[in-house]
Amino acid sequence: MSKRFLIAAAIGLWVAVTPAAGTIITATFLGVNPGRTIRVYDGSTSPALSRYVSAGVYNFRIQPGTTYTGLGAVGDTFGAFCIDLGNTIARNHTYTWSVVDPSDSPNPSTYSDGHISASEMLALQRLIGAYPLSSLSTRAQAAAFQAALWEIVNESGSVYYVTVGNFRASRYLDTALANQMLTVSAGYQGALPLLKALTSPCAQDMLVVIPEPATLSLLSAGMGILALHRRHVRR
Repeated sequence: MSKRFLIAAAIGLWVAVTPAAGTIITATFLGVNPGRTIRVYDGSTSPALSRYVSAGVYNFRIQPGTTYTGLGAVGDTFGAFCIDLGNTIARNHTYTWSVVDPSDSPNPSTYSDGHISASEMLALQRLIGAYPLSSLSTRAQAAAFQAALWEIVNESGSVYYVTVGNFRASRYLDTALANQMLTVSAGYQGALPLLKALTSPCAQDMLVVIPEPATLSLLSAGMGILALHRRHVRR
């Protein structure tokens, strides 16, 4: 087996697991689970936002028409978190989103203070790094996490608590847990996840974590091929 072939094989593995350049996700909304209905309030908007919303993990199934492969193939499911309280989404309905950098989201609306800033992005990465989706196993945890995320996206100040400020969440929500998540994540020093936003004029915008472990493991496998080859040549 030639060195040129081995190099090509390693590069091929890397290419195979790198998300395609497509920027479209078509998916069916399966519902919020785990999660629960909570009340949110934002007094900085006109009119003020005050309503009950579903808070938790928003689940989707990828449908044909999707060109972005970073979240899986057609038929795969993925979890997301809402960043847009100005729109709605209906269970078992299919929508198409554009995949963009979070700094280009959420879509402007009555209930939005603009796109996600650099400081908000860092706070979101720390929150998700400290509390990955796999750790949100109960309704209370998932709802508290979603409320904490909305606090970061919607609060006009730089101090995040769901019980004070222009944005607040309550009713059927463990506010102490949500505030604890915000406090703990502020000190998170681990690896920051890769985030993308899904934006649509017809449905709520979502924030998703782009999986990386599989990519890294396959890329490592490709590099391993080269390492084995080098050892063989030295012998």
